[in-house]
Amino acid sequence: MPVPPFIDFWLPVLRYLRDGRTSRATELVEVLVVEFRLSDAEQTERISSGRTRVLDRVLWTTTYLKQAGLLVLRQAGRDG
Repeated sequence: MPVPPFIDFWLPVLRYLRDGRTSRATELVEVLVVEFRLSDAEQTERISSGRTRVLDRVLWTTTYLKQAGLLVLRQAGRDG
């Protein structure tokens, strides 16, 4: 299965974060790799920016969920 489009990541990310837990993008990648049963090749596939395709999809997902008011992003090293 190819890495799904980022819109397919929305519901699994919301389900994972529904209890208010704090999570790093790398943790979400691990969760979604299992969710979508991605192969090693799919997990390590890189895009032109150098990021893995899965991480890129996670970052876009969290960006759009934040813009929709469904997610609060916190930057590392900052309070609140």
